[in-house]
Amino acid sequence: MVNTMSKTTKDVFIVNTLEQLKILSDGLRMRIVEAFSHEPRTTKQVAQLLGEKQLTKLYYHVEALHRVGILKLVKTKKNRGAVEKYYQTVARVFRVDHGLFAPRVKGEEAIVALQGIYAALFDSTIAEIRQSIAERLIRQEDDHRVIVTRFHVRTSVKQINQLKQKLQKLLDEAEALHDEEEEMTYALSLAFYPVKQENKKGA
Repeated sequence: MVNTMSKTTKDVFIVNTLEQLKILSDGLRMRIVEAFSHEPRTTKQVAQLLGEKQLTKLYYHVEALHRVGILKLVKTKKNRGAVEKYYQTVARVFRVDHGLFAPRVKGEEAIVALQGIYAALFDSTIAEIRQSIAERLIRQEDDHRVIVTRFHVRTSVKQINQLKQKLQKLLDEAEALHDEEEEMTYALSLAFYPVKQENKKGA
């Protein structure tokens, strides 16, 4: 078991091992982490919440997340002769330590894991959006509830760094708004990254 005490703060957990990164590089596991982040739950409760019928598969994923310190066992409860285990995430926010990608022998393996975790992040986002549309939490006439946009911006490194600082400040403010007592929950997925420059016409 990974000792999570040194890496866990009140709200943020720093993913700083390749094993943790690889475990999280799966869309279903990302959804499981989200389900356990709100309150202590059993694997069976999470399976029902996610609409997953293969309970054995869920137990496997939960054990993997618990093994690397992403989930913690909060309590156990006897129910009809069986022992129910209640888990919760060790923090509400997870961030990747970019020191994982410093040059080293296993650098390529870390890159593959990073690609997986980004893919899993957006797989989870798409799954949530589809579910919200199906449950009419997102409706065409309620477009004020949703912000969706995608574009490229070309500017100086200095201006990009200033924009990143502003975005991070807004993200910190959004995290501070979190209140479990409120009845409405919103999800935020943000990707801000450099892309390969297209060749100029005539070049």
